[in-house]
Amino acid sequence: MGTAYTGDGNICVIPWAISDIFDTVKEMDNWDIRIMVSFMEQLYDFLASNKCTVNIREEGKVIRIPGLTEIQVSSVDDTTKDLMQGSSCRATGATAMNMQSSRSHAVFTVTVYKQSKENENLFMTSNFHLVDLARSERSKKTKTSEERLKEGVGINKGLLVLGNVISALGEEEHQKSCISYRDSKLTRLLQDSLSGNSITLMIACLRPADYNLEEMFCALHYADRARKIKHKPAVNQDPRAAEIAR
Repeated sequence: MGTAYTGDGNICVIPWAISDIFDTVKEMDNWDIRIMVSFMEQLYDFLASNKCTVNIREEGKVIRIPGLTEIQVSSVDDTTKDLMQGSSCRATGATAMNMQSSRSHAVFTVTVYKQSKENENLFMTSNFHLVDLARSERSKKTKTSEERLKEGVGINKGLLVLGNVISALGEEEHQKSCISYRDSKLTRLLQDSLSGNSITLMIACLRPADYNLEEMFCALHYADRARKIKHKPAVNQDPRAAEIAR
């Protein structure tokens, strides 16, 4: 995904997305654009001067994270610099399957605010939550113990709850059932990305080797469930501003 991007080697998904966002906003001559970024792993704020924890708050149907550090950026280089700064704080550890295995899930968020130059009452906000999910772990293959084993259990629990939420959202009758966003921190963080006024996209990273066949099948099944999520996103505009403009 690119949360461990260092600026060297092949460019990854998140740096690609950053570049695409800035290429797009350059073409918006009739708008004043402001772009903010934040980066967190579980509930650790990576862009704070001192790595600290933050809490999740729910205001109506909107998820808020009070105190989360947001940095204004003006170019691809600025944004990539903040990504690399946060990446240096990520928790990694060695297992039998990966020498630098991610030990939790991380979310890099790019928020774009735009206001019309012709009509100050016309403004819109877009959030891009770029999520790096740690891979599920089988202790038999990773050969972990003690603290590493506990981390693997936490990773698997988050993925299990996320999978349950995705399955519920993919069902045609999901609106009649309760979606269990509150069962984990990960699903609470991603509630806005999985429901309501959003578009959800999942990228499955596969290793085409016999040894990883079972994991590859599970990853494809997981992504197929995400593909069934259907939303009807609309322009994210303040209703009062839209009424004034009308």
